[in-house]
Amino acid sequence: MTSDVIIIGGGIIGLCCAYYLQQSGCRVIVLEKEQIGSGCSHGNAGLITPSHFVPLASPGTIGKGLRWLLDPESPFYLRPRMDRELWRWLWRFLQASNVRLMRRNMPVLLRLALASRRLYGELIPAENIACHFQENGMLLVYSGPEGRESCREMMDYAQVLGLPAEWVNSGELSSMEAGYAFRASGAVYFPRDAHLSPADFMAGLARRLTARGVEIHPDTAVQELEVSGGKVVRVRTAKGGFSGNTVVLAAGAWSPLLLKSLGIRLPLQPAKGYSITRPLDHPPPRIPLILEEAKVAVTPMGDVIRLAGTLELSGWELSIRPRRVRAIIESTAAYVKGFPLQEWGKLPAWSGLRPCSPDGLPFIGPFSTPSNLI
Repeated sequence: MTSDVIIIGGGIIGLCCAYYLQQSGCRVIVLEKEQIGSGCSHGNAGLITPSHFVPLASPGTIGKGLRWLLDPESPFYLRPRMDRELWRWLWRFLQASNVRLMRRNMPVLLRLALASRRLYGELIPAENIACHFQENGMLLVYSGPEGRESCREMMDYAQVLGLPAEWVNSGELSSMEAGYAFRASGAVYFPRDAHLSPADFMAGLARRLTARGVEIHPDTAVQELEVSGGKVVRVRTAKGGFSGNTVVLAAGAWSPLLLKSLGIRLPLQPAKGYSITRPLDHPPPRIPLILEEAKVAVTPMGDVIRLAGTLELSGWELSIRPRRVRAIIESTAAYVKGFPLQEWGKLPAWSGLRPCSPDGLPFIGPFSTPSNLI
């Protein structure tokens, strides 16, 4: 099968690329190894966060990471193993975790996040996608002195970068968001953030693309990129070959595995995250939370609410570690009164792998060779 553009990966990046390419008049094919939106794009926290402008590679992460890395219940966990690519990645991560690079990368991440926020705000109403999209901001909540210091630092950085942020004391929290009974000490409010239900957004966007002639092929794992004359001439799958003038690699955490056969080393690690979703039996909160010390997101999505968290470097595997799920649930109780621990503990957990670069910046742009691979 032949097309103008072949997109490898049917997650949020792949489908959004397909949307804008189709809008510009391109014939597009999307290849997805599982079902559309079934990977990291399915069960994540659903946050659209200009407030996430500080890269993971920062001096603060190093200080906390040394305490966390080998603790299986911590927000940032490394499963020890002999993996040369992992240790190369860690070395580059350590090199990037300094103030100079952090300050260089923060405005880059902020510009990308603000552009993303604007595009979601245009695309969703234009296509009438029902995905519980809300533009209510986000509360970065802290419970103790260390969290307060981190939140104050975030607010200071935001002010330098020109991103609106407001300090909220404990007395103001409940009046600002009555949907939670707060135990937290205070928060920073980021009014430019938004949130949605990622699975609903993906399903709605996929339907629009199919109706407009984009060919979406689920359960079509790419086996090899065949290269000739410095270009990808064929994308081989178990269901046959696909050819296109341009190939867009949007396979997320699996991208390095596809590039390895071409001799291309992409310094990217799969970072496992977990989420648990529970139906609501009362009116939903308006504003999502990020629990600063616990690194847990609490996101209302229509008639459900989702807890999401952890960054686990354990390779390309999706096994769910009950201790880590339990840590997410139990840590939430330190911020929210009356949190029903037993009810949450009975619910099934989801896991997904997000791509994680050493310096926190995304890989965007064409390869020198193959020259038609982006």
